[in-house]
Amino acid sequence: MPTQKNLKVSEKIEQIHRDQEEQEAERSAKKKNLPYLNLQIFPINADVLSTIPRLEAQEGEIVVLKRNNKDITVGLVDPENKTTLAKISQLEHMGLSVTKTIISASSLKRALNFYQSAAKEAPLVGKIRIEQENLEQFNQRIKKVSELKDTFNSISTTELLETIIAGALKAEAGDIHIEPANEIRLRYRIDGVLQNISSFPLRAYQALLTRIKILSDMKINVHDTSQDGRFTIQIVKKQNQQIEIIKEIEARISILPEAENETIVIRLLGIGVQKLSIENLGLESKLLETIKHAIKKPNGLILNTGPTGSGKTTTLYAFLNYLNDPKVKIITIEDPVEYRIPGIVQTQVSQKDTSSSRPIMIASGQLQATTQEKYSFAQALRAILRQNPNVIMVGEIRDEETAKVAIQSSLTGHLVVSTLHANDATASVQRLFNFGIGPGDLALAMNFFMAQRLVRRLCPKCKKPYHPEKKVLDAIKENLKGLAIEKNLDNLEFFQPGSCDECQGLGYRGQIAIYEVFFKDEKIQELIAKNTQTLEIEKAAKAAGMVTLRQDGLLKAVDGITSIEEIERVTGELSETEI
Repeated sequence: MPTQKNLKVSEKIEQIHRDQEEQEAERSAKKKNLPYLNLQIFPINADVLSTIPRLEAQEGEIVVLKRNNKDITVGLVDPENKTTLAKISQLEHMGLSVTKTIISASSLKRALNFYQSAAKEAPLVGKIRIEQENLEQFNQRIKKVSELKDTFNSISTTELLETIIAGALKAEAGDIHIEPANEIRLRYRIDGVLQNISSFPLRAYQALLTRIKILSDMKINVHDTSQDGRFTIQIVKKQNQQIEIIKEIEARISILPEAENETIVIRLLGIGVQKLSIENLGLESKLLETIKHAIKKPNGLILNTGPTGSGKTTTLYAFLNYLNDPKVKIITIEDPVEYRIPGIVQTQVSQKDTSSSRPIMIASGQLQATTQEKYSFAQALRAILRQNPNVIMVGEIRDEETAKVAIQSSLTGHLVVSTLHANDATASVQRLFNFGIGPGDLALAMNFFMAQRLVRRLCPKCKKPYHPEKKVLDAIKENLKGLAIEKNLDNLEFFQPGSCDECQGLGYRGQIAIYEVFFKDEKIQELIAKNTQTLEIEKAAKAAGMVTLRQDGLLKAVDGITSIEEIERVTGELSETEI
C-alpha cells in the first residue's frame, strides 16, 4: 500500500508533467498565433459542450468552451488535424462563427469528463466560488496586509485568482489592480488609497488574464482595445455534497491595453444594505436634519457630485433607504445595480446591443429588451415614467438627453436624485447649463446639490495624539474662520495614524465622507435663473451657511475621526486654495 509520502511525490511528478504539457501547448499556440487556454483553471460550461456530441469531440480532439448565439469558442489540441478541421468546417456550415483556441491533451481529457458529470458540478461561467471555510482559514493566517506577499509567492497559478480575491476581501479593498511589466504588480485600493501588495512572475499573467476575461464575458482574442465586464463572487458553504451560497459580491472588470500587455482592474461591490443608513453617513447633526426634511419633498432635483469612487451612489442609496416605504414607489436606473434594496424596483441600463447582452436586471425579476439599440439612461427614464413613480434615482447624468428628461421629471411631480461629475456642489449648476438646461428650469427644479469625497478614518485603537506646529494650526484656524466651533483649537490634541493588527498596520480603518451641501433659497434661485457665474453662486451659498468640503474634513479632524494629512491629501494643502 503506497504511503502518504509516496503519494505526495507521485502527485508532484504528475503536476510537473502537466505543467510541461501546458507549456508545450502554450508554445504551440504562439507559433500558430492562436489563443491558449488551460482548462485546469478555465471554467468549463457543461451546457455548451453538448454542441458537439462526446464521441465526435473525442475523435476530433475538439470541444466547445463558450457559446453566444452563433458565436462559439472551441478548444483544440492540433489545429492541423484533419478530423479537427472537418469538424470545424461542419460547425461553420451550421452557420456558426468559430473562434479557435489551443488546449493541451490533459485539458481535452478534463473537458471530455464533463460530459459525464452532472451539470451542477460544472464550474459556473460568470461566477467564481470561494469556500467559506477556506476564507476563514485565510483570514486567521493573515494578520497584516504586508503578510500577503509571502502567500502569493507560494501558490500555484490555478489558485491565483481565488487567492487575490480572498486577499482583497481580507483587506476590505474596493479595487484590485493587476499590472504587468517585467513581473505582475498587484495593488489593492484600501480605504481609497492604493497599496502595493505583491508581485509575481509574468508567466502566470496570461492564464490569469484569460480566466478573468472568460468569467467577465469578454473576448479572449482581443488585446488592442479596452473591454468591460462583470462577474459574481460567491462565498459558499459545502456540506453533504450540497452547496449553500452564504454571500454574493458583484465584481466590475475593466481591461485596458497598454504597450505590450493589458492592465486589469477589478472593482468589488456589495456593501451590506444595513450600512446604507442616512444616520451612518457622517453628516453633521444639523445638516442631517435639514437633508431629511428636504428629501421628503414630493418633487425637485437632488444631485450628488464628485469623482468616481467618492461614495456618491452609497449616499443616494442611504437617501432611498430613508424614503423606502410601502406608500412610496421608488425606481432606480443604474449601471450596474450595485446594492440590492428590498422594496425598490432597480433597473439596469445596457451598454451593449440588447439583443445579445445579458438581461436587464430588476429586483423583482428580469427584463430582456428586444431592440437592437443600447438601453440608455434616457430611454430607461422615459420608460419608468409610465409606471408613475414617486421617487426616481438616475445612476448618473452623463449627457444632454438624460439631463433634460431628469429636469422635466423633477418639474412634473417626481423627486429625482442623481449623480454628476463636478468638482464641487456649486459647479454642478454650470455643468447642467453645459448640457443645455435652461436657467429658469434649473432654478425651479433644484432642491439641493451636494459634493462629497471619502477620507480614511483613523484606527481608534492605535491613533496617536499630537499638537500640530503653529504654522499648521494657523492654517486650520484660517480655513475654519466664520464657523462656530465649541472646542479651543489652541489647546486641542489632534491625531496621527499609528500601527496595529486591527488596522493591518496601516493606521487607518474604514472611510468617512466629507460633504458640502447648498440648498435653494430665494437668493440662490434668483442667481441660477439669471445664469450667474459659479463663483457668485458659491459666495451666496457660503453666506447662507454652506460648509465646504475642506471645512467639513477639518471639523472631523478636530473630532479625532481623521487626520490633517488625510484632509490635505483629498482637498489640497491647507495654505492653498481648496481644490
